[in-house]
Amino acid sequence: MSPQVSDDLLRGIDEIASFIRETPSGVSRLIQQGRIPAGRLGRTYIASKQRLVEHYRELTAGVAVVGPPRDATAAPEAPRE
Repeated sequence: MSPQVSDDLLRGIDEIASFIRETPSGVSRLIQQGRIPAGRLGRTYIASKQRLVEHYRELTAGVAVVGPPRDATAAPEAPRE
């Protein structure tokens, strides 16, 4: 059986939020800022599961997390001898 468009489609902020594990208000903000691939169909926000996965893979490609993020306002650490 071939995949259906409806199998890939997320309808509404809540479905999108659940899929990317973000709050609904966070998803609304990300969409309005153009930071995630989503659009509107009438009054409903929609997104492709496949495109969201691709988007996050592109964002994280080659990114290695070594430890907790540093405070950007903190002074740089002195080199260790």
